[in-house]
Amino acid sequence: KHIHNHIVVNSVNFENGEKFYYEEKEFNRWRDRADELAQEYGLEIVQPKEKNLEIGEVTTKSRHTREAIEKALRGEKQSDIVTVSLAVIQAGEEAKNKEDFTRILKEKGVDIDWGETVKEDGSIKYRKYITLTVDEEHRVSKKPKFRLDSLENHIHHPAFNTEKLREHFKELDKKKELERYKPKEQENLWKKHLKNQSRDKDGMEL
Repeated sequence: KHIHNHIVVNSVNFENGEKFYYEEKEFNRWRDRADELAQEYGLEIVQPKEKNLEIGEVTTKSRHTREAIEKALRGEKQSDIVTVSLAVIQAGEEAKNKEDFTRILKEKGVDIDWGETVKEDGSIKYRKYITLTVDEEHRVSKKPKFRLDSLENHIHHPAFNTEKLREHFKELDKKKELERYKPKEQENLWKKHLKNQSRDKDGMEL
């Protein structure tokens, strides 16, 4: 009844076993190509239904889970989902780098697995998910482990996006590196200026 297409990839490299990783912009390019194919063959392009959600709105479909989250947000009971969610939001607002983020989460009773492995050439291999685990002291359920992106299924917030979080800290690192470089560059230019000023007309240093 609804003719459509799929783009299929092998998610594991058969030569080295590495997991396929893609960013949102790549996914959007594939989706655009799928739409082009649909137009080319005269098929309807289905537009996703969008709902404007408020930040912090509870989005879980389970009535039982919804009630538990709402009670926890009001401070009436404990919930691992809320513990993790609030820790991520607060850490995102306060952290100046990835180490800060990890430390703040730890103080809130949450451990983070960034899903990153440093390869021999110094490059970083990313797993698809960032995983968060509530420690024994703070947990209330038997399954206190969550994928960052899965939190969006319970509470709507822009902080629960693996790709954006990784990019955020990459940008902070770049900014920090630039700030560290600028004073050195200014100092070198100043030294060069002074050195030029200290020469006479024949090029001899005074």
